[in-house]
Amino acid sequence: MFYKNLTFYRIKTPFPQPQDVVSLLKKAPFAPCLGLDGFSEGFTPICPDSDHFTQLAGNSLAICLQREQKVLPPALITAKLNVHIQQIESKEQRSMGKRERQEIRESIIDSLLPQALAKPSRIHAQLDYAHQLLLINAPSKTAEILLGKLRQAFGSLDAQQPETTTPLTALMTQWISQGQAPFPFELDDNSTLKDEQHGATIKASKHNLADPNITQLVHHGKTVTQLGLIWREHISFTLNHDFTLRRIRFNDELIQQAQQQADNAESLFYAQQLIQSQNLPELLNDLVSLAGGWVKESV
Repeated sequence: MFYKNLTFYRIKTPFPQPQDVVSLLKKAPFAPCLGLDGFSEGFTPICPDSDHFTQLAGNSLAICLQREQKVLPPALITAKLNVHIQQIESKEQRSMGKRERQEIRESIIDSLLPQALAKPSRIHAQLDYAHQLLLINAPSKTAEILLGKLRQAFGSLDAQQPETTTPLTALMTQWISQGQAPFPFELDDNSTLKDEQHGATIKASKHNLADPNITQLVHHGKTVTQLGLIWREHISFTLNHDFTLRRIRFNDELIQQAQQQADNAESLFYAQQLIQSQNLPELLNDLVSLAGGWVKESV
């Protein structure tokens, strides 16, 4: 599947071999939420109708973490809590303390969990053996869930947050001030600028970012925290200051290329994975090069 979001980590120790990854993931499989479980998570086949826990395409190994989260409406919990509090305070003629309120709240949640609906979700990721990257189709907080579970399955995983010599905020701010991005990137039509002194945020959407009204904001002290970019006319995305990518869109040519190579859901997944594994690491490498390379580790 083509990713719509990207959080990635630099992996400092070699990944297990692909055939070993399968057996490691199968030791931490997904199981549905039961009884008083608030959530459940574990690795699952990459496609709903597949038995394969991994799929190798080029130098990229696809994996998937499935989660279930019990959904309890806060309003329902609060309503039941208020009824309990009113009954006890009225019967015993006293005010209830904070600790007792919390204990009753937890008791109510425990009574509701067995009947609560479980909301399912799937987090897809790729182990990039060529570049030692873990690419995750999720925002950073969700990506950390998969990273933590993968560490448990592998025993350890030395993962680093991406950090470049030139901070991305400085780089994006420079590009807006110049009214253009250097090859192989070009400015798209959205950006978020922040006044670091006062905290005010300005969002530009469907706007020409080379417009003097936008560039003047930078000249008056605003910094860019998010920037819409287009890479080699192949992929459009929004780059965040923390090196996560949002609203990723592959162009029609790449989408059609994947569709032409597929005759079912599993082969389409493979074709998309292969195209993605050939493009996303190259896009990231181009960004890193323009940002002066990775920050060197202290010895």
